[in-house]
Amino acid sequence: MKTAIDRVLLVQPEGELANYTMSLLDEMGFRHVVHAADVSQAERLWKNSLDKKRPFQLVVCDDEIPGGGLGFYDTIHPVPMVVFSHPNNLQNLRLAAKIGIAQLVFRPYGRTQLEYALKSVVKF
Repeated sequence: MKTAIDRVLLVQPEGELANYTMSLLDEMGFRHVVHAADVSQAERLWKNSLDKKRPFQLVVCDDEIPGGGLGFYDTIHPVPMVVFSHPNNLQNLRLAAKIGIAQLVFRPYGRTQLEYALKSVVKF
């Protein structure tokens, strides 16, 4: 798959899950994926990307990251954000709907679910 998206920020606290997601993104053609383990690190990376005039074009984020993943949406808006969540996490699902998150992916997820969510926000 080919996409015009060049730079992706992945915000995921779990190392193994982050590696898994990065591998899926790579298989789908996303070549420049930067990982942050929490919101403060994501905010530093975001600011640095803007300072270098190479902003991220997509954010893929877990809704349960330390520091509040959905709160990071205010920082990155209007850049599309795909969020990993659990279907029973009603509080975060309501918040995601309220703030206008582009797409939710429910855990556990595989390539098909992630690809479907990404196709709804990114041109391939």
